Amino acid sequence: MVARRWFQQYVRETDFLHRYPFYAGVLAQLDFEPTARVPVMGIRWRDGNYCLLVNEAFFARRPRFRAGVLLHEVHHLVLGHLVRRAFFDVAHADLMQLAMETSANEYITEALPAPIVWQQFRRVGLGPHQTTQQRYELLVAGRDDIDERLLRQASQFDDHGGSDDGLGIGIQDVLRGRAWPSAAAAKLHVVLRRAKAIGGDARAAVVRSDPALRPREAPPSRAELRAMFARVAANRYLLGHDLDAVLEDLAPPAGPPRVDWRTALRAFAARAPGADWQRPNRRQPHRLLEVPGRTWRGSRPELLVAIDSSSSMGPGELGAVARELVPLAAGARITIVECDDTIRRVYPFAGRLDTICGRGGTDLRPPFAAELLRRHGRDGVVYFTDGQGPTPARPPAVPVLWVLTGDEPFDCAFGRRVALAVATADDDAWNIPF
Repeated sequence: MVARRWFQQYVRETDFLHRYPFYAGVLAQLDFEPTARVPVMGIRWRDGNYCLLVNEAFFARRPRFRAGVLLHEVHHLVLGHLVRRAFFDVAHADLMQLAMETSANEYITEALPAPIVWQQFRRVGLGPHQTTQQRYELLVAGRDDIDERLLRQASQFDDHGGSDDGLGIGIQDVLRGRAWPSAAAAKLHVVLRRAKAIGGDARAAVVRSDPALRPREAPPSRAELRAMFARVAANRYLLGHDLDAVLEDLAPPAGPPRVDWRTALRAFAARAPGADWQRPNRRQPHRLLEVPGRTWRGSRPELLVAIDSSSSMGPGELGAVARELVPLAAGARITIVECDDTIRRVYPFAGRLDTICGRGGTDLRPPFAAELLRRHGRDGVVYFTDGQGPTPARPPAVPVLWVLTGDEPFDCAFGRRVALAVATADDDAWNIPF
């Protein structure tokens, strides 16, 4: 809700949606956090989404920079500065940061606070319409001719921090090889694909509802025409070659093997043999108490099956899940946990999943509470969810199977993942693993 209010306020005050519908479509998909911990603005990867950090006090004093800095941050994102493989763990992080700054600022005609532009580095070979990687290589070759003050200026207004400050993964994390979440690349691919449609639809709706934005009868002035053509020319370069290159680089690999989620669920619930130090190893029986033997555990496994009750599971999905849990319950103790942003119900599975309680926000962490796992999930957790919520920072001591109901990128460092597919008359329930 806070992000939506901020987006509406900034879009209206800067006329951003009317002039830059694609960029507005990108911004509409980001989280937002007002904070005084960044000097002006910064983009981070956090909790499975991109977050825009904004120092509102800075813009309250200097409102003329709003549109320009917004474009600058969107350019960092659109050009893949947080996710492209070429930018990860570079030898000269300060020079790559300069290259990123010149690329992010090149096509901006709005006011910017102390911008770093490629024209400041003509003597080392920088020119218009070069890629970030090309500029980095030129800067490395001509480092001796670069003014050290420009290196310090690169982060004066634009926050390139990283996870060290607790605000999420930033550009400095990527440049120094400390973090590179693969889910961030997949998410950016989705954001860019959706941005044009979102921006176009939103702009049309705003124009219909706001008479001030409807086409004027009077022709535009010469200055307005020059500004319009400058924006069109900039978009042609940035949203043409460079954007296509980023999309190609971020495209998910084609042709992954297909996995039936039902098979994955049954394999996960199968009781695995355990190590027994009191039983001799058949191959080395003389090494009793040195090499463990193997024994099959006699008791039924205890599984915790968590269901995201925010909005992920409809009647069709619940019916499919219940049908698969029935045969598993014959060989395992299954406890159902319904959770949206908090745990709503905990009960033993009795063969049916009729209704679920919740439909609030989404938080995937409560079912991993230590006491809950100790009582109901000693042998594993199966979580049915769309994956759009915060996950535990540390993996639990038991195995986890994520059965994902949506196609959004899922950012979690642990557990196996399969996609839920409900069989239809023309579907054999195959699906693609994550």
